[in-house]
Amino acid sequence: MNMLTKKVMILNQKWAVIVKKYLLLIIVVINSLFLSSCKYINDFTSLEQNQDPKELYKIINEISLEVMPANLTVYAHGYYSRFGLGTPNIVNQGSGVIFHSDDQYYYFLTSNHVVYISDDYKTKNYYVNDYKNNEYQAFYVYSHPNYDLAIFKFVKTNNLTVLNISLKDPEKDEIVFSIGQPKNQKNTITVGSVLKYDVPVCKECDSIRSNVTFLCIIHDAIINHGSSGGMLINLKKEVVGINTFGSLTNNQGIAVPASKIREFIELANNQ
Repeated sequence: MNMLTKKVMILNQKWAVIVKKYLLLIIVVINSLFLSSCKYINDFTSLEQNQDPKELYKIINEISLEVMPANLTVYAHGYYSRFGLGTPNIVNQGSGVIFHSDDQYYYFLTSNHVVYISDDYKTKNYYVNDYKNNEYQAFYVYSHPNYDLAIFKFVKTNNLTVLNISLKDPEKDEIVFSIGQPKNQKNTITVGSVLKYDVPVCKECDSIRSNVTFLCIIHDAIINHGSSGGMLINLKKEVVGINTFGSLTNNQGIAVPASKIREFIELANNQ
């Protein structure tokens, strides 16, 4: 074996070691990336845990066809004019859900901070649009900042859907759907799960509008401005929460749970 052949063999061995090291590094990096993405993979595949995929497709279809007619866009207009003439000086937009009806009216839930308008405004008008964008004038029934909830009503002129409030709060990891109008995007459905329960901390909240101090649902069915007052529903198509606000930094929503919604409704009935 001549000197040149020996040098080539030594060089090949060195390259083999380098290649092995880089291959090992690449494998570690890929593995790390895969593991770090497990949360997102699990978030997606958790929808199918203990659930027939065909059943899930059926539920999503039913939400679009059966639940959406209970979804409302809520507008609160404040005028400095005593007679409410001209362009409103303030317009709040949020979401709502129909939960009750009688012979004349549909009754809906929304967030108190959506419909709260200061008494500085001489005239206050409220309107809702249904899922087909039909507009109705809405009338105040009851509200309370300690629940950040409000009840309004509007005259029944079209056939819409009334949803039931769940008899129990959703459990951790339970699948939930947010329905509402984030950034005024109509009839939006997002899906996620219950992450935990916690007392919300809102440093920017005015206690006259929102003063929630009880445990709320923390979930990742993404919401945004305009989702406030919108429904959080379970796989049974029951209302398990009313979205009140959320964090835009971690895409987590905060919802008043069903038990507190029912407590609020009972309080309204006793007024």
